[in-house]
Amino acid sequence: MLVAETLGEYQLIKPLGSGPLGSTFIARHRFLLKTFVLKILPEEWSLEKEFMHRFETQVRALSLLDHPNLIRLHNVCSASGKYFLVTECAQGSDGEAFSLAEYLLSHTLCEEEIKEIVEQIADVLDYLHGRSEPLAHLSLKLNNILVGSVEGRLHIQLSDCGLLPIIGAHGFLTQAYQTVGNVVDVNMLSELQRSFLQNYAFLAPEQKDLYGNHKPGPSADIYAFGVLVYYLLVGSFPEGMCAPPSSYLKPSAAQWDWDLLVSACMHKDPEKRPTHLKALLSEIGSFENRSLKAVLKPQELARPEYEPDPGAIFHIESSVGRYQPQEKQTATIQPLLTEMVVIQGGSFLRGSAQGGRDEIPRHAVHIDPFALDIHPVTNEQFVRFLETMGGEKDVHNNDIIRLKEARIKRNAGKLHIESGYAKHPVVGVTWYGAVAYAKWVGKRLPTEAEWELAACGGVPEDL
Repeated sequence: MLVAETLGEYQLIKPLGSGPLGSTFIARHRFLLKTFVLKILPEEWSLEKEFMHRFETQVRALSLLDHPNLIRLHNVCSASGKYFLVTECAQGSDGEAFSLAEYLLSHTLCEEEIKEIVEQIADVLDYLHGRSEPLAHLSLKLNNILVGSVEGRLHIQLSDCGLLPIIGAHGFLTQAYQTVGNVVDVNMLSELQRSFLQNYAFLAPEQKDLYGNHKPGPSADIYAFGVLVYYLLVGSFPEGMCAPPSSYLKPSAAQWDWDLLVSACMHKDPEKRPTHLKALLSEIGSFENRSLKAVLKPQELARPEYEPDPGAIFHIESSVGRYQPQEKQTATIQPLLTEMVVIQGGSFLRGSAQGGRDEIPRHAVHIDPFALDIHPVTNEQFVRFLETMGGEKDVHNNDIIRLKEARIKRNAGKLHIESGYAKHPVVGVTWYGAVAYAKWVGKRLPTEAEWELAACGGVPEDL
């Protein structure tokens, strides 16, 4: 596929790489002018009968995921016979994010940095596994871990979550056979082949089981997590009777019991692996704290010195004053309304006889007269609504607006509009936020048919 090719509503800008799960591109939406990442699945997978069912079912679950260490899924599309997923373009506040594989080429991690990385990955895996319907990543590897920087600290995000169940074993193995069928010299491997071999190094034993005795699930992620920790510490993947990580580290430098963590996560039996990674991280503690009593000799223990009367600090004369509750001043915030125009109703034709699946068939509809705002809702108008709501979430904990996509920012607990954008249309508003705002100003959102009629100039087509 050539760069600068158009795929649906997206202009492909730059290839990021390819692997057994498909090709990845940076792309720009032609109308929104925003940058996204497109994961384009191989065309042959769509020929499998069960692919569409798995695709639609799994994508619904992925669209509900919301975690700061997960790449957010924005949309799923098909165009020109290709299926692809549209995700946010990961980028830290201090610059562009890199895959962990790229990051390690130019950075040598200290133990504290390894600790930051594994704690964030443990948190997101516990989030996936702890849902009411547990979801497994099943494709944890260096290329799927993105490293950015937020306020001077490492920030980790996982991509390609849950894609393997969509593809299915048949599609993955077919791609794998084509990838490594004629590999002889590792120095001649293509990017796709290297991606597969990296993916294979992280697979749990049950994922390589030819007889399917164990169905891969969250425990496979735990195994891959152990492989990742081992690689970050040692610089190579564990194979066979491999030496424990501690044998590669200086005793004075090791702060955690990495051997215990790796051996617990990489247990051959999935049932005997830990289920909560953050709990495991808290249990392994530090070598220094766990071995303090064994290292120090009795004569080296110094008796602590105390104040003559430790309880003296509590002997304070105090008086109890009468409690007078303060009346809370509630400010009434009125919306800034905009002018409206009346759209005359009537009958007109919608859809297309040769369009996409959501456009056919062409059919007649009748619309009653309605009024529509002349101008889009501005940042200035929407901030008033957010101040009335008291936050960016509604009573059901649904996002009203995603501030990282908007020109509205929260600083020191207060909402601020970026300079010069008060009169600009508000962006980053969710469907829940749009419905709630319309209700707050005493209106409603237009239907799809009403919007199409208004976009056509309000002149219905005669039937």
